[in-house]
Amino acid sequence: MCQNPLPLIRADRGGQPVIRILSACAVILLACMWVNAQDVLELTIQDAVSTALTHNELLKAERYEVKEAETFRTEALAAFFPRVDAGLIRLLNEKPMVVEFPSMLEDGSSSQVEMSFARDYTLSLQLNQPLFTGGQVYYNWRVAGENLALSTLAFAKQKQALIFDVKSAYYLCIVLAEIRRVVKEGIALSRKHFERVDAFYKAGNATYQEWLRAKVQLANLEPDLHQADNDYKNAIKGLQLLLGVDKEIQLTTRLDLDPACAIEERAYRQNIAANYDVRRLEQAIAIADLQKKLAWGDYLPKLSLTVDYGLGADTFSFHSGVWDENYSISLNIQLTLFDGFARRARRKRAEYNRKGLEHQALFLQKQIANELDRVLGEVETARKKAEAYKGNLADAAESVRVSKLYYDEGLLTSFEVNAANLDYTEAKVRYLNAIHDYYIAVFTLEMLIPEIAK
Repeated sequence: MCQNPLPLIRADRGGQPVIRILSACAVILLACMWVNAQDVLELTIQDAVSTALTHNELLKAERYEVKEAETFRTEALAAFFPRVDAGLIRLLNEKPMVVEFPSMLEDGSSSQVEMSFARDYTLSLQLNQPLFTGGQVYYNWRVAGENLALSTLAFAKQKQALIFDVKSAYYLCIVLAEIRRVVKEGIALSRKHFERVDAFYKAGNATYQEWLRAKVQLANLEPDLHQADNDYKNAIKGLQLLLGVDKEIQLTTRLDLDPACAIEERAYRQNIAANYDVRRLEQAIAIADLQKKLAWGDYLPKLSLTVDYGLGADTFSFHSGVWDENYSISLNIQLTLFDGFARRARRKRAEYNRKGLEHQALFLQKQIANELDRVLGEVETARKKAEAYKGNLADAAESVRVSKLYYDEGLLTSFEVNAANLDYTEAKVRYLNAIHDYYIAVFTLEMLIPEIAK
């Protein structure tokens, strides 16, 4: 009678512990697989940009620069409101004033009396409200607002630069991964060719020189694979640093060239003013105008209202009648008549600063126009190179296939087969580099005129 080959696993009561153990192992295995899947972060290029904008430490620091500029504007706004100060004075020691009264009688001695007008305890409250400052309070507030706009533009530029760096690093990782794969393909081709030559050599159909050439070619490709692995690992670490994540990342966007993607050159040329550097210079010119108005305000009088209220007593007590109160209301007018030509120097400095910024703006616009021409040329050149190398790659692959057939027929030497393999590897690397150059040129164009990219 045939016995059960698995006596421990059965439906009765005795088999339940084993089933429970197997079920627990299966659950643990699935949990480990799920945890490993969670440790890998799959990213498209859009996901990479979003992750960097959220977690990059340098961008977080730039956000605080904007917040700091907001506090300066709030501080400038506070100058419109009155300032209220309170104080408490406790008199510790004093030398009273001595008043001498002459005697009213002949040959009489004069009398001396000590008089003190200071109180041992004095409470004071002062309110100071500027009424007219020659525009200083208003224009200082305007300058703080323009500085906030400058900080916002600096943050936007840093953000665009981060997007450029992330996209460049992302596609660099893809290119290096493809190059690593190409090197592996080249090693595989060289190994198969060496095995074929080795078999022919052992059969007496190949020379020792052909055998050596095939072996040397295979050995030369091994260091290239180590270099490709190291370059890819370093590129991935650089991308992780930009993203602000420590997890293992997997890139899901494919590296491909879209020939139908046209570049609107006219739109880019018409939006040179959208460049962040141009806009920052415009903000700087606006600040220079405000500083010039501030300098002119130094020639105007300053008007302020001051209210002082005080309480004085010789003993600190909360009983009624102990404290004497006093107050004063004063209107203060101040006009600077001469300050050693300091006002004129400030005014001239503001004028010269504005004129210098105007010349910088003109030069910058021309410089960006030249840079735009250069980048547009690089985009078109990289596109044409990629299309040309794509055709060369197909021809190189066909050359490898034909050379193998001809070598088996004895029509080609091992050296010619090796040359065909190397030509294919070189064509593949050139094609990948051309696509990478194309994308880098496009990203540079987006960074140069960011409004078009949006």
